Amino acid sequence: MKHKIALAAFAAALAAAPAAQAATKVAETYTTVTRANGTDPSDCNNLRVLKMGPSSAKNVVVLIPGFLGGSGDFRVIGRRLVPALKNKAQVWGIDRRSQCLEDVSGFSATKMKDILGYYYFNQTLNGKKFTPAAIGDPGVEAARNWGLKTTLEDIRAVVLAAKTGGRKVVLGGHSLGGSLTSEYATWDFNGSAGYKDLAGMVLVDGAARGTFGAQPDQAAINASISALSTGNPFSQILPGAPSYLTGVLPEMSAMYAIREPKNNGALQGLLNAVGFGDFTRPVVNGQGKLTNEGGLGYAFDRDTSPESFQLFHMNMGSVKESTVPGGAGGWTDGGLTDLADLKQLFGVEPGNFVEWYFPKRLSIEVGAATNLSQNSVTDSLGLRPWHLADVNVPLYAFETGLTCSARPTIKRGDASTVAAMMTWINANKSTECGVLTGARSLKNGSKITNATFVADHNQEHLDPLVARAKDNKFQSTLTTFLKSTFSIK
Repeated sequence: MKHKIALAAFAAALAAAPAAQAATKVAETYTTVTRANGTDPSDCNNLRVLKMGPSSAKNVVVLIPGFLGGSGDFRVIGRRLVPALKNKAQVWGIDRRSQCLEDVSGFSATKMKDILGYYYFNQTLNGKKFTPAAIGDPGVEAARNWGLKTTLEDIRAVVLAAKTGGRKVVLGGHSLGGSLTSEYATWDFNGSAGYKDLAGMVLVDGAARGTFGAQPDQAAINASISALSTGNPFSQILPGAPSYLTGVLPEMSAMYAIREPKNNGALQGLLNAVGFGDFTRPVVNGQGKLTNEGGLGYAFDRDTSPESFQLFHMNMGSVKESTVPGGAGGWTDGGLTDLADLKQLFGVEPGNFVEWYFPKRLSIEVGAATNLSQNSVTDSLGLRPWHLADVNVPLYAFETGLTCSARPTIKRGDASTVAAMMTWINANKSTECGVLTGARSLKNGSKITNATFVADHNQEHLDPLVARAKDNKFQSTLTTFLKSTFSIK
């Protein structure tokens, strides 16, 4: 399905949102970089990029989203970095080529009931019905082969576009995007090493060199690749749900919170009815209701979101219970990330937060290349991470508590588990977990001499991208690194 965005329609649709949503001095454009010699379908070679900051800037930070991530992952942090860097750098957020399969046209509707009807109830909107990408579609069949090589070549097309006119480019990524950044730097692009394109690297709660656990297993990898020849080629994290709901649900929840913040959550009953009740509260005898704001916070705050959903967790706040009997609970900020910023992260088009259709092959091959070396596993897949020993560009790495296996987890409703987590965090401020261990391994195997390693284990996986500026250790230390790398005074 072609990905078509009517910018005027989105502008009209978002006009009803609070004024703060549109009030930004940072220029934003959602545009495309066309990759020559790409693969079919041809529209998927038009790589979508969210650009923030002045086009006259001589420096560009190109950022790669993580697993199930989109260019919108970097909207909040990008809007902050541009002025922090004195408007001397742009921030570009990349959408992977699978964005071409997403039909986000439903979000241009001015009424939330029409958006809900389009995506959930097969209702017609502007003369058409929602048709998700399906097995047999050209893009879906092509996605069976969208692995590491295709993705890195796509990223290189964006990097080279960013370098136009002699601009300096720092490449970075969040989560799996950090792994991709590491693999890009070591990749052999037909005789040219990836790091030579770059002025620096930024790893945000993600890296290679075993950061996320197990070493590559040839037999398991072969079995996983073989399984891609049939069935659904996309990752699914909502049990029993189609892939696209992973993207539709957070965006719709945020848009409800933007447009109808104090209303009783329209999605609360639906989630409970269709088997996703773990993301909200049950309503029993009229008790337990949440407003749209309360529901959004509840679904993604680390104290209440499902433990299995930790890739989407933030350290936010708590439900503000209604003083009216049977009233809906709202939200109170209190952690590191404010609900207003979460709304911007999840609820703005064009350039969305979640990748609806994430190719399984990419995860398999990113894991296969994690050691950043040529070996039998990489050779069997045609992967080329050959240049680790030569990488010599400045490196910045940041980790949250995600890869700290010893950090206690929070059980919903159990205050003692929150206390246990905070005790561990306060006692382990200098501990380095999976991300920084992987990043240091990268440095030690290379020629890198300028490296910055930072941790805040009180942050959850999404907090670096959205935590309020004064409490965001990632934002402040990254700004310092980028100013140095770009020679911004």
